[in-house]
Amino acid sequence: MRATMRLTPGFWNKTFFSLLMAVIALGSVLFFQKWTASQYRLSGLRGKQQTLENEVAGLELEKRHQQEYLDRIKNDPGFFRRVVREHLGFALPGEIMIQVETPRSDRK
Repeated sequence: MRATMRLTPGFWNKTFFSLLMAVIALGSVLFFQKWTASQYRLSGLRGKQQTLENEVAGLELEKRHQQEYLDRIKNDPGFFRRVVREHLGFALPGEIMIQVETPRSDRK
């Protein structure tokens, strides 16, 4: 007698269920791997965003200070004269400019 293996409906149900579980497990592992990588990248991007927001805030503050300086130069004649004298080295007619050089500390 020859032994034959019968493929019963229960066999197919178990096989299908096992394959389905394997596919679900593999899909879960791949999903978790991609999710973890995206969370890591998102964390880095949030850090970069915070750094850029801080830089923007600093630049806005600098812009405001420069605008205040410009407004003061435009509207305050005394301040304007002082800036022109100190930074550009101008003098009024009849004045003598004396330039004092401070010794360099890096000479030995």
